[in-house]
Amino acid sequence: MSTQEKKTVTTKFLTVYNGNICQRVNAGTANSVEVTSATGNVRHLLMFDSIFSTLKGLSVSENEFNGKTTEQLNVKLFDGHENECLTVSLTSNEAQSIIHRLSSPEIDLNAEIRIAAMLDEKKYSLVYIQQNGITIKSPFSKENPAPAWKQIKVNKQIVWDKTDFIEHLKQLIEAINSKIKVQTTEPSQNAFTKVDESELNNDLPF
Repeated sequence: MSTQEKKTVTTKFLTVYNGNICQRVNAGTANSVEVTSATGNVRHLLMFDSIFSTLKGLSVSENEFNGKTTEQLNVKLFDGHENECLTVSLTSNEAQSIIHRLSSPEIDLNAEIRIAAMLDEKKYSLVYIQQNGITIKSPFSKENPAPAWKQIKVNKQIVWDKTDFIEHLKQLIEAINSKIKVQTTEPSQNAFTKVDESELNNDLPF
């Protein structure tokens, strides 16, 4: 009996940068651009204004950098050929926009969506979602507001308390995931580090 090599599904890791959805690639990759982060790290990125894909689920993971732990939103997708994972900070405007729009009663969570990014007039990245050519609006507004960040005093310093806001987003994530038809796939692996996606919080390229 011949021994068959087990196939591994790889994941394309994405994030939002400078009004684009981008993928980290190796230096010399065609059409990539070189970007230097605020900490001096040099990365090579492929830039996209949008991606078309099907939602597989949302998750929250922790990422530690310079002794500080932050939470990341992972938007797991499948474009028909590859698994994709779009990762942004959970407290970012991008994460709020994605989660709020995916919680809209107007969206079919099991059909293809277009996730797009652009820069606003203040040069901040904006993320929006379209389906069948229609832009999905957030169900939250001035009349139906989401929980806001609160200013509190800690040791005589004013800080922002995001507890209610983050809990609100996590509840929406649970509700969104409950509406997605589950399909079993093989464990996915980051092509750069060969680390399984189950260890995603230790493997984020950004």
